[in-house]
Amino acid sequence: MKKVLITNCGPIMTGDITCPMASGEVIWAEDGIIRYIGAARTEFIHAADEILDAKGLFVSPSMIDAHSHMPINDYLPQYKACDIVEDYMGGGITSMLSLGARMPGLPSTVDGSKALAILGKEMWENHRVRGARIQGGALMLVDGLEAHDFAQVAAAGVKMIAEVGHGPVKDVHQAARLTRMAKANGFIVPAHSGGPSSRDCAGYDADALFAIGPDVICHLNGGPTPMSDGDIFRVIRAGDFYYDLTADGNMRTLVNIVEECSSAGKLGRLMIGTNTPSAAGYSPMGIWMGLAAVCNGKRDLDPALCICMGTGNVADCYSLDYGKVKVGYRADLLFLQAAYPATELNATLKAGDMPAIGCVMIDGQVVMESCKNCPGPDRRPSYIRR
Repeated sequence: MKKVLITNCGPIMTGDITCPMASGEVIWAEDGIIRYIGAARTEFIHAADEILDAKGLFVSPSMIDAHSHMPINDYLPQYKACDIVEDYMGGGITSMLSLGARMPGLPSTVDGSKALAILGKEMWENHRVRGARIQGGALMLVDGLEAHDFAQVAAAGVKMIAEVGHGPVKDVHQAARLTRMAKANGFIVPAHSGGPSSRDCAGYDADALFAIGPDVICHLNGGPTPMSDGDIFRVIRAGDFYYDLTADGNMRTLVNIVEECSSAGKLGRLMIGTNTPSAAGYSPMGIWMGLAAVCNGKRDLDPALCICMGTGNVADCYSLDYGKVKVGYRADLLFLQAAYPATELNATLKAGDMPAIGCVMIDGQVVMESCKNCPGPDRRPSYIRR
C-alpha cells in the first residue's frame, strides 16, 4: 500500500458544492485514496513513502470533462487529431466522459450498439494515457433494444447511454420508452437539447425533454444553438435534471442559466463540458473557458462554487469516486496559483482568466509536472521524499 503525504497545502477547494472550501495543512493518501485532510501529524512523516511539498498553492480536484464524444482510441477522425487526452491533461483535465463515440461507420444494430459500448469501456480502461480516466462506454439507443439488452450491457459495467438524439432513435415517444428501460437498469441518460448540431441530429425543446425524461440535459446553453430562453427556464424551474454547459455554446445564455440556477438553488446541478469534437473543434482549455465565463458572468459567485461545476457536480451526477478533495475520494488533484495580472486566485477567476497550474496528480502521483496549455506558477510542488 503506497502512502503519500502532501504537505504545506494552501486553501483547499473541495469540489463539494455543500462545502466548497476546506482547511488543512496536509492531505494523506493511501493507494491513491484520500484518507485524511487536516493538521500535520508526525506519524505521517515517518510512515509516508512519498512526501510532496505543495508550496502553499491552492489545491483543487482535477477537472472532469462532463460532455465529450471521444471515440474508442486517442484520435479524433473529424479533425485528424491525435494524442487528445494528453492535450487535455495539459490544461488540468484528467477525466473525460464520452457520451457516445463520434466516428465513421457507427453501427445501428442492437448487437453492434452493445458491442461498441462494451468495447469503448474496456479499451479506455486498458489504455489510461498518463493515468487519465476516460469513461468511454456509452450505449447508443437503436431500434430493437429490449430490457434484456440493457441488463446485459449494464452487467458488463457500462453505466451511460449515449446522448439521446444523436443516434438512430430520434422520435420522442420511442426515445422515452427506451429511456425508461435504460433507467430501470441503472443507466444514466443524457439527452440533446436545442437545435440540431448536425444533419443527423434531432432537435429537442422543453416539451420533448420532459417527455423523454433524461437524467442530464446536454449543452443547455447550446451545442451550438440553445432552446428558447423560455424553454430553458422551464426545464430549470420545473425539471429534476442535471445540466451541462459547453464552451462552444451561447455565452449570453450560459450566464443567464447560472443566474437562474443560483436563484433556484440548483448550482449543484450544473456541469461544464467541451462537447469534443464539436463544430468548434476540440478544446483542451474548454473547461476553463466555461468556468471563466461562469465566474466572470456572475461576479458575486464564489469561485470555489464554480470549480464544483467542473469537478464534484460531475462526480455526483455520474457516481464517480473522484472529483472531490474529500476523504474516500481518489487523490486526483491540481495545484493552482493566481495568473498574471492578478495576484489572488479568486481575482484571476473572477476576471475570467484561468489560473496557473503547478502540476497534475492522479491517484496521489504527479503525472504532469508542468502544463503546456496554461500559465505556469512562480513555484511548483516538489518532492521532499520519493
